[in-house]
Amino acid sequence: MSFLGEIKRRKVFQVAAVYAVMAWLIIQVIDVINDPLKLPEWLDTVVIVLLAVGFPIAMVLAWAFDLSPTGVQPEAEARNVEAALHPPGQRLTVVLQGLVLLAVGFLVFDHFRSSSREPPASETQQVRRFALDLPWQNMTNWGDFRVRISPQGTHLAYPGSDDNRTTINLRPLDSLDSTPLVRSRANPLAIAFSPDGERLAYFQNDRRLQIVSIRGGRPEAIFELSEEQAALGLSWANDGAVFIGTTGGLIKVPTSGAKSEFIAVAKGTASFGFPHVLPNQTHALVAISRPGQASRLGVVDLATGEIKELPFQGSEAIYATSGHILFRQDAEILAARFALKSMEVLGQPQEIATNVASGPRLSEDGTLVYVAERVDGTAGLVWVDRQGFETPLRAERRDYTHIDLSPDGTQALLDTESNIIYSYDIGRGTFNSVTSDMPESAGFPLWHPNGERATFRQGSGVYEKVIGGSPKREMLLELPVIPTSWSPDGERLAVFDRQSDIWILTREGDYKPFLVGPYNQRSGRQGSKVMAASVTLEPEIDVSTPVELFDGPYTVDLSGHQRYDVAPDGRFLMVENSEDFRVVVVEGFFHELIRVLPPE
Repeated sequence: MSFLGEIKRRKVFQVAAVYAVMAWLIIQVIDVINDPLKLPEWLDTVVIVLLAVGFPIAMVLAWAFDLSPTGVQPEAEARNVEAALHPPGQRLTVVLQGLVLLAVGFLVFDHFRSSSREPPASETQQVRRFALDLPWQNMTNWGDFRVRISPQGTHLAYPGSDDNRTTINLRPLDSLDSTPLVRSRANPLAIAFSPDGERLAYFQNDRRLQIVSIRGGRPEAIFELSEEQAALGLSWANDGAVFIGTTGGLIKVPTSGAKSEFIAVAKGTASFGFPHVLPNQTHALVAISRPGQASRLGVVDLATGEIKELPFQGSEAIYATSGHILFRQDAEILAARFALKSMEVLGQPQEIATNVASGPRLSEDGTLVYVAERVDGTAGLVWVDRQGFETPLRAERRDYTHIDLSPDGTQALLDTESNIIYSYDIGRGTFNSVTSDMPESAGFPLWHPNGERATFRQGSGVYEKVIGGSPKREMLLELPVIPTSWSPDGERLAVFDRQSDIWILTREGDYKPFLVGPYNQRSGRQGSKVMAASVTLEPEIDVSTPVELFDGPYTVDLSGHQRYDVAPDGRFLMVENSEDFRVVVVEGFFHELIRVLPPE
C-alpha cells in the first residue's frame, strides 16, 4: 500500500479534520466569552499557540494509535478489533459529523449574537440631517457651549442661561421645547448622562459633582474636587462610576458612595480632558493637553493607569460600536477604524464633518450630534452708548472671551479662544501679541492702573508683564484664581476663586478674603442686560436701585470672563453676538460611517 493510502487507512486525515474543527470551535468560544468574563487580552494568543503546537503531536498520535471499542491501542491491534466490530473509520466519521453540526450551530448562534450587537447601519436606515437653532438670548457664552445626547438617543442636554446663572437644559428629541433641569452655577463643560439615560452628572461651582434625575428633583452631591483641580469633562461607566478628567489626571468616583481614586496622574503640567469610557469598561479615551502643544488622543488603562498615546492630535474622542473612533481636530470631525482589543488605530482617519465648534457625541442607536461653528465664525467688538446705540469697531471678528480697556480708553487687552492675549490699538486697528511667546496658555487679562503692564492668569498662577517689553513675567500669586480688578493706586488686586468668593492680594503678598459666601459674589450682570446704579460715598456708602440701560445681542459673563468694559467717556466696549446656537443632528450615522470607512 502506498504512503498516501496508509495515511488514509490510519485515518490521519480524519483526525486532522476533527482537530481543525475543534480548534476553530475553541477559538470562537474564547472570543465570545472574552469580554463578559473580562479575560486577559493575551489569552487568545496563548490558546492559538498551544493549538498550533498540538497539531503535529495529534498527527503523530493518529499515525501510531487508533480509537477502538476497547480503548486507545497501538494501530496494529486496534485495526483487528475495529475490523471485527465496525466498518473502518465509522467511529471517526460519526465524531466528525457531530463536530460539523456543532460548528454549524455555533455559526448560527454567532450570527444572531452579532446581529443583536450590530449597529443599525446594517439595516436600510437612511441618513437624515437637521439642525436645531437655539435662541442666543437663552444661551451661555459661545466658548462654553457643549451638547450631550443620552445613550438611548432620546434627549439632549446643554447649558443655557437664566439671568446671571448657568442652567442645564434638557430637550427631548421628540419635542420642540426644552426644560431647565438645573438652575445653579453648573459647569457647562462637564455634563454626562448615566448609561440608562435617566440621570445627569454635572459640576456645581466647578468643584461639587452632583447627580440629578432627568425627571427633576433634588440633586445629590457625591464628590468634591480640591482647589488645585479643575474639571475638564465627565464620562459615566456601566458599573456606576463617574470618571472625571482634570488638570491633575483621571479620577474615578463611584456613585455607590465608595472611595474615589486617582486612576491616572497627569505628569508635570499635563491634563486629561474629555474622558470617554470604552465599551469594554477597562479603558477610556482622553485628550492629553500640555502647555504650548496641541492636545493628543490617548487611552488610559483603568486598572493600571497606564497611558497609551494614539498617533493623532485632537480632543472629544468617542467610540462607535461600528468599530471606529470619532474625534475633533480643529473645526473638523475625523473618524478612524479602531481595534478595541489591542487599543490600536487601524489606518488613516477620514473627515466626517466640517465647521464644527464642539463635539462629536453619539448615541447607541447611531444618532450623532455636534455644535456647528457660527455662520461668520466669530463675534465682533462694538461701542455701545448709554442709550444702546452701536458703533462697530474695525477689529476683525474673533472669538473674544475677555476684554479690558486701558485707563485712557485707547487700547484694549483681548483674550481669544486661542488662549493668547492681545493688545488692540482702537484708533489704529492693530493687534499686538502679549503672551504668544510664552509656553503656557493665558487668559483673564487686566490693565494695571499705570497703563504699562498687563495682569493675567497663566497655568496655576497670576502674573504680570510690561506690554510691549521683554517676555519676562513676574508671578504675583501661585494659585489658580482669576484676577478681576486693581485698586486705583495699583497696590491691591481683587481676584475670585472657584467658589466665586472674592479675595484681595496686596503688593506685599498678603492674601485675605474680602467677600465669602454661598452665592455668586462676582459677575454683576442681569442676563444680557446692562444695568447701572448710582453710588455715593459720603457720608456713607449708598447704592441706588439698579436700572436697565440697554439690552442686546451681547455675550454675558457666566464663567468668569469680563465681556465688556466702560471707557472714560461713558461708552461700553461690548462683544456682540446675535447669532443663534446651531446643534447639528445626524440620524442613521452608522450607515454613513461604515460607507466612508468599511470595517476590515
